[in-house]
Amino acid sequence: MKVEDNVVKDIKFEGRGCAISQASASMLTEMVMNKSLSSIKDLGKDEILENIGLLNLGPARIKCALLSLKVLKMGMVEYYAAKDPESAKEMQQGTRLY
Repeated sequence: MKVEDNVVKDIKFEGRGCAISQASASMLTEMVMNKSLSSIKDLGKDEILENIGLLNLGPARIKCALLSLKVLKMGMVEYYAAKDPESAKEMQQGTRLY
């Protein structure tokens, strides 16, 4: 992910997995492109599931659909740890990872 002035300017993913995890990751990259990190920080499970159109997934498949969001948010924690440690701490403790 490339961030300029707290806005996502470029994002890519590489991975292997089931169709749900790959589709979700692809759609997530489109969802966050040109968005501010503060708006992405508030992105949650419901928005992802609604975006991919799979609201009635079982527990195991929900994990597949939300994997990319969890990875994105963990990456944001690392990003904030270097630039704004207080925000990183807030994301780890107060903000849901997904």
